[in-house]
Amino acid sequence: MRGNKYTRYIYALQFILLLIVSTSYAQQVIPLKNPSLDPKTPGTSVIADKWDSDMPYPIVGPDFAWNSSTPAADGKYFIELWGLYSRNSYSNPPGKIEFWSHSIGQQLDEPLYTNRTYELSFDLKTIDYNPYPGINSLYYGCMAIMGSAIKGGPEQRLYTSGKFYHADWQRYRAVFTPSSDINYIRITAVSADGDTANVTTDIDNLSTINETMNYVLETGASCPGAATGFVRVTIPNPVDTYTYLWTPGNYTTNEVNGLSAGTYHLTLSGASGSVVNKEVEVAAYNMALTQQVTPVSCYGSADAAIEIYSNSGQAPYSYQLDDGAVNTTGIFSNLPAGDYTLTITDQQCTATVNIYITEPAPLTVEHAQTSSVTCNSASDGQIILTAAGGTRPYTYSVQSGLAQQDSIIRKLDAGTYQYIITDNHNCSAGGEAVITREWRECAVFVPTAFSPNGDGKNDVFRVRLQDNISDYRLAVYGRWGQLVYESRDPGASWNGKYKEAALPAGTYVWTMTYTDNKNQLIQQQGTLMLVL
Repeated sequence: MRGNKYTRYIYALQFILLLIVSTSYAQQVIPLKNPSLDPKTPGTSVIADKWDSDMPYPIVGPDFAWNSSTPAADGKYFIELWGLYSRNSYSNPPGKIEFWSHSIGQQLDEPLYTNRTYELSFDLKTIDYNPYPGINSLYYGCMAIMGSAIKGGPEQRLYTSGKFYHADWQRYRAVFTPSSDINYIRITAVSADGDTANVTTDIDNLSTINETMNYVLETGASCPGAATGFVRVTIPNPVDTYTYLWTPGNYTTNEVNGLSAGTYHLTLSGASGSVVNKEVEVAAYNMALTQQVTPVSCYGSADAAIEIYSNSGQAPYSYQLDDGAVNTTGIFSNLPAGDYTLTITDQQCTATVNIYITEPAPLTVEHAQTSSVTCNSASDGQIILTAAGGTRPYTYSVQSGLAQQDSIIRKLDAGTYQYIITDNHNCSAGGEAVITREWRECAVFVPTAFSPNGDGKNDVFRVRLQDNISDYRLAVYGRWGQLVYESRDPGASWNGKYKEAALPAGTYVWTMTYTDNKNQLIQQQGTLMLVL
């Protein structure tokens, strides 16, 4: 029946739709013949049935393999492939070191197509000893899968296992994308890095060759306190029509932006029936920061500094302290003590850090006492200082004098002094002290008796110095001439004990030496009565 114009349009539309649908294809599943690698005749060394071999002689395990005690991974048999570097006497020139290896191959029932991605799983092991130690010192397992359009034709390497050393069966998964159509595959022992080695590869239990999706999954972290993460899946060489489903959220595009940190599930489906399910983690963005804060040196100063930088994130970075100017160094100086908010921005996120800059307490003089010059010709006045605050340790000095760590400034003549206390940050505090003189003749007074009975009266023996002396030494001896007390401190006193034990009442002898204010060496001695 002749159709009208509208009917012809419908037919044409149906034809177009049919063409579009026909561009889809079924996901390939290619079985290998005899995947357990059993021999055609059990109990013999004949090569595995349905497989080609270029071996000089077949090696079928476990009966004829090096490690015959290990059973097959699947079925009763497995194939052992050798690879060996040796000196070939037939090469040109003779004696050239060459690598030869065993391999097995098989014609596929249907081709592996260009730019499609496939996977093949199998079990591998090697032996745990060197079968030819006299030839090569290295030994391990390693295999490659080669592909060609026809048997014996130019090959492309589809997969290499890399070195392995385990003598037990372990499962491997090869994923490869041919650069041209493949009709024939070959499995061979290879040297991993071209090194001189003995290679022994046992293989068994091959799976079907399954077409899989070759996809690239990318994620971007989410900034703190914001939803800025993303997920994206791309297929480098699409050969099908694909749909996407991301949950939670039920997003149906290959890329989703504005995501919070968390776990998402991707279902990637091809019109041919292939499906990928993948858990995807959108991380919380971590801008790891390293900061160094230099506090204020002296109370009330403005010499603090902040230095901050990031060793993660995405450069370049910018830094802003409170509402101040933005810089790219992360260094801020000449700051007073206080609270600050530092904002760091990279190409993706902004982070804030709260920083508190400390300062020491004010350096103050708590006490300043003086000790008068004791007699007419002496210079033994003192200023005794007590400091607080600032940063320890302190040093003490008077004008035109050297700084010292002792808080008592000694050997001063009568007069007015300006004293200075300086802390470890070179902060200072000071004041004025007046030292007077006692107008009397200088002398050294030594008591003749004392009574260490604990009544609070005359309990210790103490020499009273009324002169500016140095090199002082006082010694007290018992009735048998033994030393019971010694001191080089003019202000020290004796409590009548020897090694923490009270001595008996009686007469003791003392000797004293010192250098007076006229630089004369004085030696004195006398007796002392200890009364109980």
